[in-house]
Amino acid sequence: MSRALLSVDPALICQANGALNVAARSVHVWAFNLEATASCLDQCRQSLCRSEVARADRFVHAGSRAEFIVAHGILRQLLARYTGIPAYDLALSLGPNGKPTLDAGG
Repeated sequence: MSRALLSVDPALICQANGALNVAARSVHVWAFNLEATASCLDQCRQSLCRSEVARADRFVHAGSRAEFIVAHGILRQLLARYTGIPAYDLALSLGPNGKPTLDAGG
């Protein structure tokens, strides 16, 4: 079993493509910075659904808004690489504690 925990620059995730797979009996844990370049922030925002964009736009502080966009955008980009479904098309809902949950079937 290999274990490594690094905080990745989100721009590296934004630039990456290709499928990701999880081997049986394994777990992937991703840690990334929430500070992103303008182009990465824009790419993350483009991957959000309408309700996530609306939620992001309700943040008063620009820093909090950017962190939300990066967190949700990178989540969508990673899930897209695991599922093969485009990031924008992923069906996410909010769990009981307000955390995003991937809906069954994508």
